[in-house]
Amino acid sequence: LRKAIENQQEVSFDYFYYDSQETKTKTVQPYRLKLKDFRWYLLAQDDSGVAFKSYGLERILNLEVLNQKFEAQDIDFDQPYHDAFGMFTDGDAKKIVLEFDRRDGNYLISNPIHQSQKVTTLPDKVRIELYIKPTLDLIMELMKRTWSIKIIEPKWLRDQFVEYWNKAISLNCNS
Repeated sequence: LRKAIENQQEVSFDYFYYDSQETKTKTVQPYRLKLKDFRWYLLAQDDSGVAFKSYGLERILNLEVLNQKFEAQDIDFDQPYHDAFGMFTDGDAKKIVLEFDRRDGNYLISNPIHQSQKVTTLPDKVRIELYIKPTLDLIMELMKRTWSIKIIEPKWLRDQFVEYWNKAISLNCNS
């Protein structure tokens, strides 16, 4: 992949999609490799019309570097990740206000969720305000602290968490 990126050569591969459990053949123009949470991703363009897509390297099979060259476009790979957590960059950034118990709050003060994080220390809890894209990656990160999190705003995010928690209760209490 590094050589294909350097030589601006298209690549073809079979890609496994976790959600559909299907493998599809993709032909893409590779631009960058990106490391996030101990996983490598290929940032590439395809014929979908979006600026770029990310592909987890562990899900790429049968990689073939093609003879077809492409002219690299000037793509800003940094800005889409500025207001994002993780690899998903879809949607617009929103103000999110959370509260955590003192213990978890102290962990999040020492290891911030995001560069937009603003902290208010209260007597028995910590309030954190973020300006961030509420993607699935962010939701999974916040779920790590589910025992102490209180979602102040937005309400739709709180409702989404309640839906996830109800499903978890159903899966774990009704068996």
